[in-house]
Amino acid sequence: MFEATLKRILQGFFGTGTHIGAPYSNTDTAVNDNPRRFEAAPLLLRDVVIRVATNGQLLGDVTAQNFELAAGGSTGVSFLDLSLFYFRNATPGSNGTVEIFGTRC
Repeated sequence: MFEATLKRILQGFFGTGTHIGAPYSNTDTAVNDNPRRFEAAPLLLRDVVIRVATNGQLLGDVTAQNFELAAGGSTGVSFLDLSLFYFRNATPGSNGTVEIFGTRC
């Protein structure tokens, strides 16, 4: 519900598509304890909200994921290349779901 509401609001401001200013939203659920990322190719976003829907996650780069986000928690980032962000389960075996919302640059 949170994702659908935010997506609708962003589309109202910026429309839809992959052009600059278009909203970005994506959800990913871990399938194992390995680090994972949302995008393999560079993707610049601004005004980003990263929300953990279920089971705590660790956030970081390719070498280390040390920033913990609890289930139900969120953090904001002004500007990022999403391909550089990696997530993994904070508790082994507890596959978590991460939602990311932002605006394409």
